[in-house]
Amino acid sequence: MIWFWAVTTIVFGFDQWAKFMVSAYAQESTPIIGSFLHLSRTTNDGAAWGILSGQRLLLIIINSCVIAGIIIFRKKLNLNVRSRGVAFGLLLGGILGNFLDRLRFGAVIDFIDVRLPFYRWPTFNFADAAICIGVLILLLTVE
Repeated sequence: MIWFWAVTTIVFGFDQWAKFMVSAYAQESTPIIGSFLHLSRTTNDGAAWGILSGQRLLLIIINSCVIAGIIIFRKKLNLNVRSRGVAFGLLLGGILGNFLDRLRFGAVIDFIDVRLPFYRWPTFNFADAAICIGVLILLLTVE
């Protein structure tokens, strides 16, 4: 279970540190890698892609239930298997990072802005990326 707690702590800490740094120092959209990747601070009061925008209380309740579920059922989730510990650590760390933003600011701080020639991906953060990677690991390691 060490992987679970270590990954949760690292993801949560790094996400919060990055959001603090972006909030403190980012002035406007800044290109990082050409026109492909920008640092653009924004907020999202919904879930992914703005789904449930304006539903802060509902999102807090959903986040609380998922956090409680992962912690309560951690023994049944077989987190001693490294891939599952890492996957659920990514999930919990990401959910906690966005959950804290919702409680403190009423919205999630996003700043990773990927711009493709044919599509501008919605701005996201490290917590969002961790959640997606955690889900992907779970899907790829289903028994």
